[in-house]
Amino acid sequence: MVEALDRGVSEGPDGLFEVRAVRVMRDLREAFLGLIEGLPRSATGSASRSVTRAADLEKALGVSRTLGWQLHRLATTPDPLEAGLHVPGSAAVGQALRGARSAGVGDERVARAARAMEAFEALVAEHAGDRAAFNTMIGSLAGAEVESIDLRTRREAFRVHSRVWGVQVKTFVACGVVHPGKDAEHDDMVFIRGMRDARWLRQGVPLQISGYRLVDSESRPMHPSEGAGEPFAPGSALLREFCSPDLPEIETRVEDGNRFAFFRDAPLGNAGVTTVYLADVMRDVRWRPTDGTAPSHVRSVSILKPISMLVMDALIHRDTFRARRTSARVLGSLSRLGERDPGAFDEGDVLPVQPEFRHCGRGAGVLGTAHVPRYREMVESVLGRLGWDPDAFDLYRCTLEYPLLSTTVEVRFDDLERGGA
Repeated sequence: MVEALDRGVSEGPDGLFEVRAVRVMRDLREAFLGLIEGLPRSATGSASRSVTRAADLEKALGVSRTLGWQLHRLATTPDPLEAGLHVPGSAAVGQALRGARSAGVGDERVARAARAMEAFEALVAEHAGDRAAFNTMIGSLAGAEVESIDLRTRREAFRVHSRVWGVQVKTFVACGVVHPGKDAEHDDMVFIRGMRDARWLRQGVPLQISGYRLVDSESRPMHPSEGAGEPFAPGSALLREFCSPDLPEIETRVEDGNRFAFFRDAPLGNAGVTTVYLADVMRDVRWRPTDGTAPSHVRSVSILKPISMLVMDALIHRDTFRARRTSARVLGSLSRLGERDPGAFDEGDVLPVQPEFRHCGRGAGVLGTAHVPRYREMVESVLGRLGWDPDAFDLYRCTLEYPLLSTTVEVRFDDLERGGA
């Protein structure tokens, strides 16, 4: 028997989506649970075992493994709203009902399931218009651990935006490295960023290679270090060994503390496919606020072009800081399109997309990624020019396929403590 989850919204006007959805989904779940309970033991091929598993349903109803799993989840998920995410399509339900009747389920149980499915379809048509919109609505109410903006939706958005804006990027890389600075209150940083296989689909379209703004713990803008001793001069920080041999002309500029680099034009299609990486060094970045508030290290990438894969790395030196809490999330709001400052968003702007984020370990051996050829070699080259030991860094990696345009992917290191481990 399923232990039902009390949603607390079963009373109220039928016109309210939340109320009607709970009622309809409870009826649908109970109807299909009754259908399953009406299957004879012999339907599983064993007189000693009742239908309790998805595999049993697959065999008893003569349906596919996927449909058997969907029906089992629909009937046994305690939360009626979350159960709404597992409702099969109408044709598949019709197949299951015919299979149930053939297996010996009583006519009343089959008819009840059919009526409940009709009520579900009416709910979708009236309140959502189609199943994709319904799943987004129901997922936001259920709070289910599902990615409401799924991979297929994001892939379709990537394709559409590629056609609209006339450019696309296979992989965008953003790697931030934190190294001990001149004293215990300051760090040095290097930022490696760029694109693998950028492609133009329309002539004359400018393509932003990168754009970033760095502030210290007091929210003061930081600028790349300059001078004869710096290996990466601003504006000429190309890592040419790892770039395409014939790069289009690059334009750099600074606006409101943001540093941008652009390609202005390139040959169309595969003839103009371009890979480019840059690096900048920041010196003497204060890591801890002077007012005593808990320090944090926040990295973010604003998605301002169609990208197939985002790779965000944070390399943290063992002698800088440790974080008690780490997290990654995607931020976006219609009222803040193009916003580059993650601090401008609030909790209501967190989108239902979960990047993959993990601590990969320490040392050069964990740097490699299939998404970026020669990535380990490139990072080691940059650190070597700075005299930094790649084996002294912990790697935290965040990846996201088809990040949505005009969103911000944020990685946070909170409640920092100074000192290595």
